[in-house]
Amino acid sequence: MNLFSDKACYPRHITQHLFSILGSSTSVKRVPDAQVKSLSKDYSFEIYNDVLELPDAWTDLVQERNSFLDTPFLAALQKSPPTGVENRYVILKLNGKAVGVVLLQLIDYRLKDSLKNLTDGDIRSWSDQLKLRLSSVLNFRLLVIGNLLLSGEHAFLFDDTIVSREQGIDLILKTLPQIRRQIEQEDGRKVSGVMIKDLESPLSANQRKGLMHQVTFQPNMSMKLEREWKNRDDYLADLLSKYRIRARRAFKKARDIQIREWSLEEIETNRMTLHKLYRAIADKATFNMLNLEADYLPSLKRELGEGFRFFGYENKEGELLGFCTLIENGTAYDAHFLGLEETSNKRYQLYLNMLFDMLAKAIEKPAINSIVFGRTALEIKSSIGARPKEMYCYIKHFNSAFNLVIGWLIRRYDPVEEWQARHPFKTTTVDVLQQA
Repeated sequence: MNLFSDKACYPRHITQHLFSILGSSTSVKRVPDAQVKSLSKDYSFEIYNDVLELPDAWTDLVQERNSFLDTPFLAALQKSPPTGVENRYVILKLNGKAVGVVLLQLIDYRLKDSLKNLTDGDIRSWSDQLKLRLSSVLNFRLLVIGNLLLSGEHAFLFDDTIVSREQGIDLILKTLPQIRRQIEQEDGRKVSGVMIKDLESPLSANQRKGLMHQVTFQPNMSMKLEREWKNRDDYLADLLSKYRIRARRAFKKARDIQIREWSLEEIETNRMTLHKLYRAIADKATFNMLNLEADYLPSLKRELGEGFRFFGYENKEGELLGFCTLIENGTAYDAHFLGLEETSNKRYQLYLNMLFDMLAKAIEKPAINSIVFGRTALEIKSSIGARPKEMYCYIKHFNSAFNLVIGWLIRRYDPVEEWQARHPFKTTTVDVLQQA
């Protein structure tokens, strides 16, 4: 993840004070839950802990507008959540009518567990020493408005005939203190801070009152599909010669690899092998906020059916070398988690072939007009035609002293990915359409 704060913070004078604050934990007295909470004369909200308890109002409002807020995906996520993550579901109401739905995630976040390359043996400077010491005490219970598993604006939907997006976000921010209190009362634990994840446009100055820090992750890479593309060869014809040669060279390296779409039974039977391949990728990241469980992929296939596509890559001997996945979201495919062996990746250019294969699957399905590749490996995705889209995130710690330096801390732990944008298409028309 690539984070940049727009606040300049210099924490040397309060570092010791932070250690004393962060080392303590305050419990909250548990009280009975009252589901319907009034915000004003007209507005109220309801919080649900279980997707199976969501009323029809949730489904009626989502109405297939966003698969990641629809109940099948939420059910899959609830049945096999990432380690330490819990979902909460909020319905916003105006005069008793549902006008918005919001996905919340609670995560018990330990910074030291997320840093892969920071151990006592790696300490080379006082700065590294400070980072290690801070990481060992930075343990949060973070409330996330959005989904940590996805790239893009998948936090909320509103009935836009009644509430605009801007009004809806205002309502969420107004509701947030009461949501926090209710969650703390139910769980008996303090919520340390809040993150609003992946907004398509920034909050206004008024919405950011209370020193909420704006941070920017790596851009979300996505690609529009040209109407003239009916198959992979049509796409290749629009590439500059050097990119087309590069693609065909990658195809040639993987010519002995069998690519096959898997059934639910195959995914379930091989779930531990798949989890090992996923971890081979996840464990190489310098910063990894989440860890998936082995049942996550079977759970997705079980709940989403044909809306979740799983492709296995096997050599001549039938050995599984890697996999990639796609989730259908309206007219878009979202490239979801993948796994592969590093040796196989080098030998067969497996990752690049996976990108081309997922693009081909999107092109071949008439209902799909774009593909979202996410926010990793930016340059190689750019080289096949994906374009970056900035997403805006906001974070606030509820401890006022720590909130002063959270922007500085984000920069200190930020593993910046340097990359160069590529322009693989030979016609300016295609290039302009991709940027539109």
